[in-house]
Amino acid sequence: MQSNDHKELWNRICDFSIDDPVASVKYSDKLAYHNGWSKDYTSRVIEEYRKFIFLCCVLPNGASPSPTIDEAWHLHLTYTHNYWKGLCAGVLGKEIHHFPSKGGPEENEKHVQWYNDTLDSYREVFGHSAPGDIWKAEPHSKEKKSILDQTIGIYREAYRKYLFLLSIPFLLILALYGKIIPYNLTGP
Repeated sequence: MQSNDHKELWNRICDFSIDDPVASVKYSDKLAYHNGWSKDYTSRVIEEYRKFIFLCCVLPNGASPSPTIDEAWHLHLTYTHNYWKGLCAGVLGKEIHHFPSKGGPEENEKHVQWYNDTLDSYREVFGHSAPGDIWKAEPHSKEKKSILDQTIGIYREAYRKYLFLLSIPFLLILALYGKIIPYNLTGP
């Protein structure tokens, strides 16, 4: 961390309590439960989430989260008062909005580059590489391409099944009548 302003911001982020002490279900418990994470791993994710928020504030173009950090961020966004009033207004002095990808290959490449830039900046700012079990070294694109390929494959398979099912009546008519349209449409 370079400046005193950055050090002060980092200290404020570290001192901020994401868990509401009077909540019956705390943020950290909910994050661990919904993702099947241990308490230790969840506390490490929350620490990395704090670093992500810090990078969003200090980098000129913000930062791109890993899928794991994105899970923590999405859940925190649902704690609207804690996120918007407590963190953004009270600690950061600015709003950090979530801008998901608009989709498509160009947009995906832009986000992959942004993610890689975030990992490089992480090394520069914190003096070490991001933990690989929370910040995946591989960019999102391989995951997203495989999900996209799987989705397209599912649609193609469903299309083939429906096409086959729709062709059965025509094949039966052809077998029974020797022609596709058995009706005499010209009249008697």
